[in-house]
Amino acid sequence: MTQYAAGMTQRAFRSPTVSAGLAHGLQQYAVAIGQSPAQVLAAFGRHARYLSEPDYRIPCADYDRAFVQLAAQGDEALFGLQFGAASRLADLGVLGFVLLSSATLGEALRAYQQYQRALGETLQLDLQVQGAQARLNLLPVDPSAAQPHRIEAMVAAVHVLIAELCGRALTWQAVYLPHLDGSALSARRTQAAARLLGCAPQVGAAALVFAATALDQAVRPSGADASLAAALHAHMQRRLQALPSEGVATRAGAALRRRIKHCEQPSLGDIASDLAMSPRALQAQLQAEGQSFRALADLIRQETAEFFLRRGATTREVATLLGFSEEAAFSRAFKRWAGLPPDTWRRQAAPAQ
Repeated sequence: MTQYAAGMTQRAFRSPTVSAGLAHGLQQYAVAIGQSPAQVLAAFGRHARYLSEPDYRIPCADYDRAFVQLAAQGDEALFGLQFGAASRLADLGVLGFVLLSSATLGEALRAYQQYQRALGETLQLDLQVQGAQARLNLLPVDPSAAQPHRIEAMVAAVHVLIAELCGRALTWQAVYLPHLDGSALSARRTQAAARLLGCAPQVGAAALVFAATALDQAVRPSGADASLAAALHAHMQRRLQALPSEGVATRAGAALRRRIKHCEQPSLGDIASDLAMSPRALQAQLQAEGQSFRALADLIRQETAEFFLRRGATTREVATLLGFSEEAAFSRAFKRWAGLPPDTWRRQAAPAQ
């Protein structure tokens, strides 16, 4: 990323965090598969002493660093999938009970979407329903969360947690992962994901696609009584309120990522509509945070382009993904963002981690 883009990232987004509970689950898993308890704790550095405190928050960068380090000590190719597949509702703490108090799968997924910031702010689960098809998009709020281990862990966790909620695994119509590149390492991941999910993944922005009728499936067991469910929701609301508030730039950035990952070129009006604001109000609030809509949109397009260029996508493929009608137009835009044409940038970029 260019110096300009890196600076924009620092100014545009409050540093995201994850709960100590999420990190504690990672620590327990690493020890359970035979890693040294002392080395596992060392991976979390200064945060290790606080992993048992549910209200403690760990910066995403530190969590990702521990994740990569622990993955390297195990079966690195499959660590993310296997960690996600070991997930249980109990690992989510109060949020797990909130999901179990839901009447249907759709209600549970919407509750998760509502409260997921309390668990972690780096990968958002976004439920979209269009006609007979539902889609769970996994949206990295922070570029570091787009690494294969993190995305695969989230995909696997969604799969097994839904199976626990409903008493049986969901049938996926399609699964998309963004980092499949045809390498031997990628082939191992693809095969393992297909065995777990019952559906061979395809290349694309991370998502799980299924029949919308599955949203009406009952949660099993039937859930908590109304008063307990209300108390659980109130607890999660308090946890959300205790987190630093999201700025408009962060919310606009998430909306931009969602639309850009669907091959759109969103306008100021599109994003304002997504945030239930007028374009004028959105522009004014962005300016109050020291931002501009164009700079924010260009930053996220650049991040997305660099992510896929590093993983072997062609210039034409990335141009299509970002909604450009012509490859040449994308190449000019990328040179303006990064200072180099995309093919030159790819040759000079360090290999993806």
